[in-house]
Amino acid sequence: MLEPQPSQPRYTIDWTPVRHSALFLGERVDFRVATPRSLPRADLARTLGDAVARLRAVEAAFQRPRTDADARRHAAVTAAVMERSRRVHEATFGYFDPWALPAGFDPAGMLAGWALERAASALSEAGVTNFAITAHDELLVRGNAPSGGPWRVGIRHPDEALSGAMTTISAANAAISTSAGLVIDPHTQRPSTHWRAVTVLGPDLGVADAYATGLRAAGPAGLSWFPTADGYRVVLLTAPRPVDTDLPSAA
Repeated sequence: MLEPQPSQPRYTIDWTPVRHSALFLGERVDFRVATPRSLPRADLARTLGDAVARLRAVEAAFQRPRTDADARRHAAVTAAVMERSRRVHEATFGYFDPWALPAGFDPAGMLAGWALERAASALSEAGVTNFAITAHDELLVRGNAPSGGPWRVGIRHPDEALSGAMTTISAANAAISTSAGLVIDPHTQRPSTHWRAVTVLGPDLGVADAYATGLRAAGPAGLSWFPTADGYRVVLLTAPRPVDTDLPSAA
């Protein structure tokens, strides 16, 4: 069954027997484990704690203000995020540009997705194979739902006043990110108004997050550079119904 969450979350997803919540950058993150018996209870609790600790490490690396000691302590995390940002910046012809902001480098357009991937690694490394991690605009699923089949994910209309999910997809190993807030076109320094929301699916949540941001900024021109061969797909949400650009079930 699809289980809606309070306060009109972006996504709905299958019920799971284990849920654990934490905060990341002020947003609630839910960990959902479909097969909790894959680990003893104490080991699962420690693994979830490790996953949350990885979120905290990413959050700490980009907290402001930060001292020189903070910068040195989190240099590896910062360097990894900057390198990933550089690659997506090139792939999007500069429409994803965390360097274009007045305050300097700010990877907010991909940081949540990147951090959730780090948290997912903690679960996978411990032997947890069937789980989902959700934040407001990001969702990551691994393995199967409790039913034994793919996860069923509902994507809600960007207008939260409309409570029904727009569309439902099936996914086994996939990352899903939606950009629906204010996005500035880095080339014009003006708000982009092409699409109300862009939802991107693919193998890596940090990249999907950044592509969603870049596509919102670029508008239709972005479809000329948006990748499909490497496993990313897009649904453009502009009205009550999505425009589907050849979106298969993710696997």
